[in-house]
Amino acid sequence: MPVAQDNTLPLRRFLRPFQRVLGHARRRKWCPLYLRGLMAPLERKSLQPLAEYVAPGQYAQLHHFVTVSPWQDEPLGAVLKSVLKG
Repeated sequence: MPVAQDNTLPLRRFLRPFQRVLGHARRRKWCPLYLRGLMAPLERKSLQPLAEYVAPGQYAQLHHFVTVSPWQDEPLGAVLKSVLKG
């Protein structure tokens, strides 16, 4: 399975406004990686192949981000609304 190349400048620019409300540095690290995996040309979007693609050998960290990260969705929604309004 190919490993993702870091050609994600547009994604990083899009996510900039969300960084503040994501809080902890680990969430700010894993959010773009998880989104890159979801947008990747993978046959299966389950965590194992997704982690192998965006962060080989770091499945446990990505799993923790997806299953345990305790963020509030309201602030993220407010930022999204602001971004979409331009």
